[in-house]
Amino acid sequence: RGLVVNSGGTADFTHVVLQYAGYGDVAAGQALGGALRLQDSQVNHNLAQGLYIEDSSPTLLNNAFEGNGQEAVVVRFLNGVAAGMAFSGNTGRNNALNGILLNASLGDNTLAANPDFPYVVEDMTIETGATVTVEAGAVFKLGRTLLEQGTLVKVFGTLNTWGTAAEPVVFTSVNQTLYGGDTYPAGARTPIAGDWRGIAVCDGGAADLEHTIIEYGGYSDPGQPGIAQLQVLTATATLDSVTVQEGLLHGIYAEDTSLVMRDSVVSANAGFGLRVHGKTRPIEPVIQNNVFNDNGTYGMYLILNGGGLGDGDISGNTGGGNGMVNGVYMEGHISDTTSYWATNPDFPWVIWTLYVDEGAKLTIAPGNVLKFINPPDGHDGVTFARGTGTALITGTLEAIGTETEPIIFTSYWDDAAGGDTNGDYGGAEVLPGDWRGFIVRPGGRAVLSHTEFRWGGGTDGGDTKAVFVDGGQAIVSYSGIYSSSWTGVGGTGAITITDSVIQGNLGNGVQFGGLGSVQWSTIVNNGGYGLANYYSPYSDYRALATNNYWGNSTGPAYDGLPCPFEPPAGLGSMINCPVEWAPYLASPP
Repeated sequence: RGLVVNSGGTADFTHVVLQYAGYGDVAAGQALGGALRLQDSQVNHNLAQGLYIEDSSPTLLNNAFEGNGQEAVVVRFLNGVAAGMAFSGNTGRNNALNGILLNASLGDNTLAANPDFPYVVEDMTIETGATVTVEAGAVFKLGRTLLEQGTLVKVFGTLNTWGTAAEPVVFTSVNQTLYGGDTYPAGARTPIAGDWRGIAVCDGGAADLEHTIIEYGGYSDPGQPGIAQLQVLTATATLDSVTVQEGLLHGIYAEDTSLVMRDSVVSANAGFGLRVHGKTRPIEPVIQNNVFNDNGTYGMYLILNGGGLGDGDISGNTGGGNGMVNGVYMEGHISDTTSYWATNPDFPWVIWTLYVDEGAKLTIAPGNVLKFINPPDGHDGVTFARGTGTALITGTLEAIGTETEPIIFTSYWDDAAGGDTNGDYGGAEVLPGDWRGFIVRPGGRAVLSHTEFRWGGGTDGGDTKAVFVDGGQAIVSYSGIYSSSWTGVGGTGAITITDSVIQGNLGNGVQFGGLGSVQWSTIVNNGGYGLANYYSPYSDYRALATNNYWGNSTGPAYDGLPCPFEPPAGLGSMINCPVEWAPYLASPP
């Protein structure tokens, strides 16, 4: 029948051969509460399981398991917590299941690699206060063939997976043969997305994952959408050189946590690659130099309902082939004064509604591209709508680019800036009014230098502007405002424009309803007035508009209405009466 180590007993075996046991369909070696240490031994050709260990923390070192009719090794904790287990250097072949079948709540443990002899997980929970460290080369296999609802690794304590580039730690499908060998040698199997559930780090837990692969997870309850392969829920996580791929739905979901993620790859997940949600509190994620490829919807999805980015840093990320957004889709509030948006090469910010709250400040780095969009219903549809993407500013927004690295605000469909964000290879035409524009409200302040605004002016009715200063203040220099479906820049607030180009807008180029000036700029080819000042009666105020080029060497044209001031007689862009237009420039500055 076999050997049994009962509760209170101890077995310490070295250079032992255990074979041809298992009569009565029992394991050849059993530790039922007793202590088992097995080293440099062989467990071969037994009828049922090689070893069955229950409510005992074994030590298994450099053993070989071969030809056992059921699982090579089973470790189950029905009561209590497994702590101090040791597995290292074990191997197996031609067992019905080649590996260490594990079902336990874990205390403090260090789990080492076993060549082509993985940990096959039915269920695993890391308890609060416990630390589990996984060494380089260890492989975990999980699947619905082991547990009907699919294996979910739950982390309430600390999980450290410390792989290397040559020997990563792997969490994969039990059907995967590329890592950990052929776990089911009796029949060929192919891994598919959703073979297991995922890893959930939650409720104060922590994870430090280095050179770790997570793949083929995301299974959820029947009739329900899949889940993220890695979930970090009010917990902490640091990901360094991690790969998350082939998920049934999403790659990574982090909620109310300041995720740290560097030099990682998130690819081929059916939903988004990464979603970071500041749901109820401010977060400061550090997401640097990652690659997001071929995910079904969004490369990265960022929601800031609880505050801004603080000292977080999202920079250097790239991606392509994502189904809806090759970039960082963002919506929500900036409510702090330190949020800084760095650049991500050809991986732009894609925005529905951005709020810069009263007293807050957002700084945008040179070279950034921000694209605006109206999301589909529920954010899970397959197409975006045009016209409503906007930034609402009641605090301060500073976008200060350089001559060689301007900051561009444009349409989601504008492939000329930030690459092919929607992945249609230029299939959809970019249009005036694709997004609404900036709205600078009372108390708000926008400082814009070396910026470009393209294809704005979208609205659900009435006049609007690509830069709409609705009672706030805008300071615009060395910038361009192009192709708005209505007015380029204007409003009732205070507007100062210098050294800029306002061109090709379908309505007025510049429209003042408050204090405004425009100097040393080019104002050409707009559909309405080059400059219209509607601020006050003619006798009270004239908008300062000197030293501008109006598209013709003769200066601006005039609309012909009665005017107490000397009107211009040029052939360039049209102005109305309360504008101080002289001197003008005969050529672009």
